[in-house]
Amino acid sequence: MAKRALDTLTTIITRFGAKSINLLVFLVVARQLSLTEMAIYGFIFSTTLIYSTILDLGTRNSLAVFIGKEPTLSADYTRSGFTLWAALSMLGVPAAYLTLRSSDLDMDVMDFLAPFSLLLAGMLYLRMMQGTTLGTGDIKLFNRSELASRLALLIGTLVLLAIPGAFKLLSATWVLAASQMAAALYLFSKQLPTIRSASNVGSSLAWKLVSRGCLFMLSVLLMNAAKRVSFLVVSHTSASDAAGTFFALQRLTEIITEVGMAIAVVAFSYSVRSSSTKEAVENSASMSRTSMLLFAAVSIAMVTTADTAVPLLLGPQFSAEGWLFVLLVAATLSGAPWTILFPSLSVVLSPFRVFLLMLPGVLLNIATAGPLTRAYGLNGAAFSMLISNVVLTISFLLVYRVVFDMPIHRFLVINREDLAGMRALAEKLQSKLRR
Repeated sequence: MAKRALDTLTTIITRFGAKSINLLVFLVVARQLSLTEMAIYGFIFSTTLIYSTILDLGTRNSLAVFIGKEPTLSADYTRSGFTLWAALSMLGVPAAYLTLRSSDLDMDVMDFLAPFSLLLAGMLYLRMMQGTTLGTGDIKLFNRSELASRLALLIGTLVLLAIPGAFKLLSATWVLAASQMAAALYLFSKQLPTIRSASNVGSSLAWKLVSRGCLFMLSVLLMNAAKRVSFLVVSHTSASDAAGTFFALQRLTEIITEVGMAIAVVAFSYSVRSSSTKEAVENSASMSRTSMLLFAAVSIAMVTTADTAVPLLLGPQFSAEGWLFVLLVAATLSGAPWTILFPSLSVVLSPFRVFLLMLPGVLLNIATAGPLTRAYGLNGAAFSMLISNVVLTISFLLVYRVVFDMPIHRFLVINREDLAGMRALAEKLQSKLRR
């Protein structure tokens, strides 16, 4: 209990620190770029995220699961994962070109092709090869690789600010790409001795990773779609200024998603190494209910201070008036439980069954985002995201209730055991600080 809580707290602190850097950089970018340029920046960020999920082929999940179950083959699985990345990252260039060509946004395709491709390659390496750290339970290396990209992004952004006239949309995109490549190189340097070592295992492990991973990849693709469909619809059906506004406000609310994913990572790492399904389910429930208390407090603070905080942070061109920001916060909060539970459920249930579980909620978002956006503007896009997340969370909680006999309140309401664990953790931290 204490070890799990400490890993969770460490990851949350790391993710909060990384998110703080992300937020600082994002605030700078929002103030330096026009709303039209923000729409292009958001489009590139969102599409590379989706492409990295597709090209990953579920390798991250497979690496974690197989290494967790077969630790003696950890080195062989790591090498196989790297070989897959080297092959799959080559597909990033044509994917980037076709995506930029198909966009209705006003940009020069060839100017953005190189940074788009490098951004995708770096993001893909981190996504795939972090699976080895989760399988071995090396949460410290995972957190450091996450923090590395944020620090590189901050340094690059400060350099652009220091050079008069250097802060442009293209240069900001290059900095984003360089930050992901820097983190990928850091993780690669830690894994290089394993990757270079000799192996008697052929390509069978690579096929094993892909054959299981493809099923999980479908679910991850749906997870990312649930978070990006509304923005992509807005970017294709609304003016560029509206798309820029939606992207900026949504990113501001995603501090909840970022922390939720941090907790999901710890829950997933424990699930792949759990001795029983019951233990894995209990771990997931514990992390979910303690997290929701934090998320609810953060959401209330964001909504109550929005009128002052949003224009102060993002600039006077952004406003929290009306229902858009409230709807986006509600959508993000309602999606936090299923975001946390998703990776762990894929371990104790199966990737394909989780894919089927998610399908109705995401299809609802896809089906309603367009009509609601046309009828109600940005509020309609946010409301589509909200109802989709509510359906997804209810679906996940019902599966845990029916399949694993875990009451729904166990995922949402903290109990005395949690409070006792928090006190024990606080005492342990105080003891370490006194030394």
